[in-house]
Amino acid sequence: LMEVGKASTTLQCAYRLLKVWLTKIDTLPVHDLLDHIYFEGDLINCYSAAVPTAMRNSVAANLTAFLELALNMNAGRYPSLPRFITELRSLQTSSAEEAPDEGALSDYGNAIRIYTVHAAKGLEAPIVWLLDTHVSPRANESQEILIDWPTEAVKPRHFSIANDKPSIESKRAAYIARDREHEEREDLNLLYVAMTRAKQILLVSANGRATSSATWYTKIRDAMAKQTGLSAEESAILIHGQNLETRGDHKIEMANVVKPIEVDAKFNNPLFVGLRNPQLKTVAIEQGTQFHNVLEHRTRTDITPDKSSLRQLLGVTDDEFNVLWDKSTAFLSSPLIAKFFDAKQYVRAINEMSYVNENGDIRRIDRLVEFNDCVWVLDYKTGKKPESEQWAQLRDYTEAMREIFPEKKIRAALLFSNGRIYELDN
Repeated sequence: LMEVGKASTTLQCAYRLLKVWLTKIDTLPVHDLLDHIYFEGDLINCYSAAVPTAMRNSVAANLTAFLELALNMNAGRYPSLPRFITELRSLQTSSAEEAPDEGALSDYGNAIRIYTVHAAKGLEAPIVWLLDTHVSPRANESQEILIDWPTEAVKPRHFSIANDKPSIESKRAAYIARDREHEEREDLNLLYVAMTRAKQILLVSANGRATSSATWYTKIRDAMAKQTGLSAEESAILIHGQNLETRGDHKIEMANVVKPIEVDAKFNNPLFVGLRNPQLKTVAIEQGTQFHNVLEHRTRTDITPDKSSLRQLLGVTDDEFNVLWDKSTAFLSSPLIAKFFDAKQYVRAINEMSYVNENGDIRRIDRLVEFNDCVWVLDYKTGKKPESEQWAQLRDYTEAMREIFPEKKIRAALLFSNGRIYELDN
């Protein structure tokens, strides 16, 4: 080990801080320990200096959210560091729905923030734009669970599964109607939340034609038409600057409503927003994508769908699915690569692991597998042999993972659908 006096200034500082923090591990709750680390190590500023400018606000928000997680996890009943680490490990193997929310950006400056309606609850902004409001509130489901369980009852009064419309006979029609009524009410509540996020201006837009009269766009458009006395088509293009409740039901002349707006000439200049290369859709590419999807779902750690459910999820024919299933079965049972999918042999595994590189671009690794002595970066391929760009991509993944797992050796390989493995030469 390097002697402290001969180490760099940065390492000497790290040594002093770690020495102090180690003395507090057994005496402080994890939240208070992290509070010391954040303050004494100037953690947020250090992280902000190490990431691209565009990511700084997001990183700072997530660091704050992590501190809040330490206080809120299990309602603070088990505040020790070992218990906190155990809980974090359990979150790593949980489904995406159970993962903690990302930190909220409180100071986002002159920028656009994109939220789901649920995430925007409690927030406000001068201008709010509701996008893609022609989406139907309810997706068509091939399978539906009907349940009637009053709060005060010890057991359900009714429970059944409806696989398709013909199976929903008259005896269950009342439950279906009640369920639809509840969903419509919840959809209206959600629309209310979305519209009331705007302090000054609310923009509502939709793409294509409405799939039903129950979309948010049609509801807002029809309500405006009723208030103004204009047709639905006319009201959809009005710019309303008055309070509709005080306007009355009289018809408003278009000339009095839509007025020319002077716009600074610089806003009419086109902005360069990058180029998008057209994506080729060949049969081979489509088969490769489906093969990736099958492997992703068959190797999930939280739940593994059965063959029937997976075929419906992929939306392919029986013949196409059987080929994909047989190919993935042969792939997973290959002696050369079986260890990467055997939970008894590795510490943890992550499918479709996303990360952001130093340029702020999102990258996604097909599968990352951590063993006791090393970490494997795996990329699935359906061709016959590696190509130069595939090796280059794998090297980028490897370099990024060295930053995340500095204490372990990083190995990488291309896994082909024929069961062959090609390891990257480090």
